[in-house]
Amino acid sequence: MSFASTRGGRSPLVAAATAALALSALLAPSAKADIIFYGTPGGVQPEENVLLSNNGIAAMSLTGTTNQTGTQVIFTQPRDAEMIVSPSSGQSRIASQDGVAFSSLRTTLATGFSFTEFEANPVFTTGGITFTVGVREIDGTLSQTSFVSGNGQSYFGIEAINGQRMEWVDINVQNPVGGTALSNVIQDVRQIRIGGVARTADVVPEPGAVAFGVVMGGGLLGMMARGRRRKGVAAA
Repeated sequence: MSFASTRGGRSPLVAAATAALALSALLAPSAKADIIFYGTPGGVQPEENVLLSNNGIAAMSLTGTTNQTGTQVIFTQPRDAEMIVSPSSGQSRIASQDGVAFSSLRTTLATGFSFTEFEANPVFTTGGITFTVGVREIDGTLSQTSFVSGNGQSYFGIEAINGQRMEWVDINVQNPVGGTALSNVIQDVRQIRIGGVARTADVVPEPGAVAFGVVMGGGLLGMMARGRRRKGVAAA
């Protein structure tokens, strides 16, 4: 397919693409962080509990389900080669097999699923321990922050915004001096809740992306139509 040239030597296709990019820059929201971390209960309120029913059987990974959408949730230890267990059925509580505390836990969903909200309550052997919470977003971006454990409960929450979604969440314990890993300081992780669960492929694109597509498509169609009209006039 050929196009008549526009003034300055640019084809209608190039001109439309340039105009669409310029307009998309005006329509796009200002850049912001995609992940918000909360250090207290209630900062985010995910709608689903995670339920486990392994009846105390230890394994390298544990599988549960969300209580509303029935989505599979997988718990593993990305750093420790240690078996984990849920001491009782019902709302998730993850501990080590031998009753000794552990030092990392990853929460992810079944392949193809992602989420926008997460909350958990890790319980530590003592207060004052620095732990990191890491997130992998569906675009591959890694985000993390650090918290200090309380004497007992150490609730935290995470929220993905700007159309972003989470693939997994890690809890890791580290020494704040030099980042050296500590071992056996998480007593258990309990009251895990997840929100915004959906198949990643089914998620509606962010409004900014939709606006860009409309502008780009409309601009190209308009320029192509004008090119055809000019060609027809020249032929006459």
